[in-house]
Amino acid sequence: MIQRRVRSRISRMIGAVRASLGLMPTTPGKDRLLIAIVVIVSALQTAGAGQDLQEGFWRPENLPLDRLAAEGFRPTTGLLDRIGASTLRFADSGGCAVVVSAEGLVVTAHHLVRDRIAALGPRGGVLLDRGFLALRREREIPLTGLRLERLVGTVRIGERIDEAVAARVAEEGPEVVEKARARAIQDLIDAESTRSGLLVRVSAPLGGDEDRVLQRFVVHRDLRLVFAPELALAAFGGDSDNFHFPRYWLDAVVLRIYENGEPLATPEHLSLAARGGEPDEAVLLAGYPAAMGRLLPPALVRRSVERFHPAVIRLYDAMIAAHDEFAARGDQEARLVAGDLVALANGRKAYRGRLAAM
Repeated sequence: MIQRRVRSRISRMIGAVRASLGLMPTTPGKDRLLIAIVVIVSALQTAGAGQDLQEGFWRPENLPLDRLAAEGFRPTTGLLDRIGASTLRFADSGGCAVVVSAEGLVVTAHHLVRDRIAALGPRGGVLLDRGFLALRREREIPLTGLRLERLVGTVRIGERIDEAVAARVAEEGPEVVEKARARAIQDLIDAESTRSGLLVRVSAPLGGDEDRVLQRFVVHRDLRLVFAPELALAAFGGDSDNFHFPRYWLDAVVLRIYENGEPLATPEHLSLAARGGEPDEAVLLAGYPAAMGRLLPPALVRRSVERFHPAVIRLYDAMIAAHDEFAARGDQEARLVAGDLVALANGRKAYRGRLAAM
C-alpha cells in the first residue's frame, strides 16, 4: 500500500511538472493491446540485423505481415486472436500478464504483485524471504486487491463518433466539437455497458478518431498465488542491474484465475516454450503500453530534453535522498521504505535512460 501511495504521488508531481512546462501528456496506450516486433540478436551481432522490424507498435489487425514473412515468420489469424485473448492487464498498475494454461494459470511480473504478497502480514514476509510453490490447488493463496482485465471484444467506432459530432455541429456550430466528441464517446460507453454488463473503455493510442475503438473487458478479482520466487532472486542485482541486459533474475510469479470457486477455463492461451529464443528469430511482444510519446512534435521533444526530463530527475533525486535519510534511522525504518526506494530508483533510471536516448 505504501508503494502504491508513492507511485500515485510521483505521478501527480510529474504531471504538475509537465503542466508547468506547457507539455502535453504522452499518448495514453494502456487501454489498447499493441504488438511490438523485435529480432533477437546475439552478443556478437550488431543491432542492424532485422533493424527495420524493430521500429514501432502495431495493432494486431495491422501487423506488417509481408515484412514478417520476409523474416520467415507467418503468424496466422488464429495465433493473433489467441494473443489478444491471452494478454491481460492489471486494472491498478496497468502491468500485463499472460494466460499459459487451459485452467487459468497466469504468468506476470513479481514486482506487480509484490505488495499484495506483503499485505498477507507476517506470512507474506516469510513468502518474500523464502519463496512459495503450491503443489496442490488447495494450497494456492488468495491475493486481495488485484483485478485482471481480459479483453473479450473490440469494435471500431470512429465513423459513429464522426457522425454524432457532425450532427451536433450542424445544429449548434463548430464551437461544440470537443464537447460533442466527448458526449458521443460517453454515450457509446454507457450503451454498451448497459447492454453487455461488462467493463467498457474507448481508446485511441495511436491518435485520432479514426483509430478509436470500443473495448469490452471481463474483470477477474479472484486471483491466487501458485508460485513466487524469493525476493532476493526476483530482484537480484538491484538497481545496478535494472534496465541492463543480460540480467540474471527471476522477476516472475504464477497466479491462477478462479471463477465461482473453480479454476477459470481458458482454452485460448499461450503455452510456455521449453527453449528460449534463438539469434535472428523474430519475436512478438504483446501488451498494453502505459504511454507513448511517438506523436509528439520535435519542438516538444526538445523541451522535454531541455527542461522536463531534467526537472523530473531532480525530483527523483530529492525523493530518494529523503527516503535514504529516513532509512538511516534504523532497521525498522529501512524495511518500511525499502520497496519505495526500489520504485524511486527504477523511475529515476527510466527517465535518465529516456533523456540519454533523446
